[in-house]
Amino acid sequence: MELVMCCGEEAAAAVRQLQLILQALGTCQANMAEGQIRVDANVSVHQSGEPLGVRREVKNINSVMHLAKAIGSCQKPTCHHCLFMRVKLRCLRSVNPAQFVVIDRLSFQLPELPSVKRTRLVEMYGILQEHRFTLV
Repeated sequence: MELVMCCGEEAAAAVRQLQLILQALGTCQANMAEGQIRVDANVSVHQSGEPLGVRREVKNINSVMHLAKAIGSCQKPTCHHCLFMRVKLRCLRSVNPAQFVVIDRLSFQLPELPSVKRTRLVEMYGILQEHRFTLV
């Protein structure tokens, strides 16, 4: 997944992919409507080639559709989505780097992830690219 996304639809697609990964790992069904996962969106709107604008955070989003709508409403300052509150973010420069740990050994214990499974199905069985998302 890209860390920088250009629109609400890209963020929604990333969350859908995350849901599939969580389901494949057996951690949860990732049902947002039942509160099994929630997402926050950090949004900074700017024109291409210009510096980033002020960051805003949309908290506790409970569906992929609301995520796309919330990010879209952040891009239009005159539009306000009544379900969400936008707040200025703290600066991450003050966060202790020791709080973030990469654990490489876990990758060997994970089951096959959805993106890898899709690629394998296409390569092994000649499944059409457009059918791979239907199957996995």
